[in-house]
Amino acid sequence: VDLVYLAKHDAVSEVVGVDGIQKAIDIFMDENPDLYNKDEVLAQSSGTQNQFAKYEGKNIAMLKGDFFDLDQDAVDGSLFDVVWDRASMVAIKPEKREEYVKVLSQMIKPGGVIILCALDRRSGTEEAMAYGPPFSLPEEEILRLFEHQDWVESITKMEEHDEAITTPDAFKRWKDMGLTSLFEMLFVIRTKGA
Repeated sequence: VDLVYLAKHDAVSEVVGVDGIQKAIDIFMDENPDLYNKDEVLAQSSGTQNQFAKYEGKNIAMLKGDFFDLDQDAVDGSLFDVVWDRASMVAIKPEKREEYVKVLSQMIKPGGVIILCALDRRSGTEEAMAYGPPFSLPEEEILRLFEHQDWVESITKMEEHDEAITTPDAFKRWKDMGLTSLFEMLFVIRTKGA
């Protein structure tokens, strides 16, 4: 949904999505025929050692490959103005987070912005707190990962809300697992200019 909205936005010249699962990319293209003509979409190899399949549509490209192999070669030497992390960092194992931040640092333009949506499991059973993906990504961990980076200018928490209160019907599945609170937080991470 986010990729489609951005790809159709007048102020956005191109959107690039990265996914490691071919079926997810196929479903996305099938569900968005106005962005992709399946008969014309060919997977092109891109990236160092051609580790990404690239599917291009109208103002959008999907890269199929391992995010941790992402480099400028995969996007024709470009850097991103904005990175929208809707559910990536919470999906990876916590021990891979520093590597994830390193990839972001190599892909974002000086003066760029990272918009990060995180989930914080603040209370519940020990098992429910450790379960994942999505894994808990508390504010303290975000600060630990980003604030010491020499390319980061600022980290701002824009909002947070408790899913148990704002979306009680959707929270039921988390409650059934043993969580008593699950906060969704939105951060804006600004990078230093050139």
